[in-house]
Amino acid sequence: MNMKVCMTSITAAAAMLLSVSCSKYRAPKFPVERDGRWEIISGELYVQVSDIWEYDSVLVVPSYDRQTKHELGIYSKKTGRLLYSGINYGNGPGESLSGYRNTSLDGVMMSYYDFEKGRALFVNVDSLMRGSYAYEEQSIEIPAETRVMQNAGDNMILYMSNRSEYADTSSSKRFTLQEISTGRTVLSYDYFPVEDDAVRYRLYNFTYSLAISPDKSRFAVGTLWGAVLETYSMGVDSISRLYTGYFAEPEFDAVHLSLAENEHTVFGFRDLYAENDRLYAVYNGEHISSAEVERSSSLVFNDIAVLDWKGNPVELICTDYNIDHICYSARDNAVYASVWDEDGVMYLARLDLDRLD
Repeated sequence: MNMKVCMTSITAAAAMLLSVSCSKYRAPKFPVERDGRWEIISGELYVQVSDIWEYDSVLVVPSYDRQTKHELGIYSKKTGRLLYSGINYGNGPGESLSGYRNTSLDGVMMSYYDFEKGRALFVNVDSLMRGSYAYEEQSIEIPAETRVMQNAGDNMILYMSNRSEYADTSSSKRFTLQEISTGRTVLSYDYFPVEDDAVRYRLYNFTYSLAISPDKSRFAVGTLWGAVLETYSMGVDSISRLYTGYFAEPEFDAVHLSLAENEHTVFGFRDLYAENDRLYAVYNGEHISSAEVERSSSLVFNDIAVLDWKGNPVELICTDYNIDHICYSARDNAVYASVWDEDGVMYLARLDLDRLD
């Protein structure tokens, strides 16, 4: 054998091994994997669901109904029956344009943060169940390039923003804590786990999965393209990093103002739901072909990953439907979700965690 060729091959192989071993991206290994079957509890849903929350014996579902122009549905947890439909689409008092896309439920109060109106709408859920409509509205100062807004505690709102590819937003920060009543910025915090500017802009322009713990002490962010999970601690005047998990490298093709999958694309987190001790994530973590993504019959987002706030994998639950949005019920020890079947039809469903295989 030619010694030069042999040494070159060894050197190349060593370099490849070094490259792989030095990669910071590692898929999580779940110590427990179980299978679960969804119990469909509603009829067919012809709405665009943006989130799902549990309140007492009902599911509060911010959504957009193209027929009624309503942005909220409340359903029975037991029967899936629609008990309330309302919050009109519009620019008038008590109405919403895009608030259903950024919501929080804290106790009895439902918050809608509206990009287009520049206002927060606070609605008493009990009043809706009684047939009345008790609400308040407040103007909010939305930072440039904001992607997500959520309630961060008493009179506080957390904004998650991105850098602009076309305008100078160097002075803006990724996370902003703001007083709702005064519009005063309490704290700005800037950190992106992805360093490449072009990848970072595109990636976080399409990252909407942010979940805040019920006690408002922590929040998490997960990317859809690739799988990067971030967790942070949060106080009334502080934000600090807890953990960054590089589970799968974000790889995609930039197509105009959007993204397209390629032969290396791995999808990560479609939705996150936070409890004080752990995170529930609609998760994929594998390469899926374009054909599979386009077929509604393909199970692309049918897994629920359970992790703690340090990113430690707790459990992976494999289910039989694609999952849109989720919430966890400690009362029922169950996950409630909007799911879709092989024909692309959406339903509300329950997954009993005491009955997993």
